[in-house]
Amino acid sequence: MVWEGVTVSDEIEIAKIDRGYGKFIIVKIAKWKENHYVDLREYYTDNQSQEIKPSKKGIRFSFELLEEVQEAMDKVKEYMDNPPAE
Repeated sequence: MVWEGVTVSDEIEIAKIDRGYGKFIIVKIAKWKENHYVDLREYYTDNQSQEIKPSKKGIRFSFELLEEVQEAMDKVKEYMDNPPAE
């Protein structure tokens, strides 16, 4: 597995999506207590320090759920591309 060299405190940033107005969605992979997680979180730019900081808006789920989450996102995309007739 690719995680053998990852230490407990490691987080790897996979993507940073600019939402505008100093907000971002950052996707990370994290390892904590020998478990692996995917973290999707909204970040904001602090007006005082200009640092990018995490908000409370987000989700962290175990790596084992990634395939199910991906399938759900594929269904969302499919629905949005082909909405049912009203």
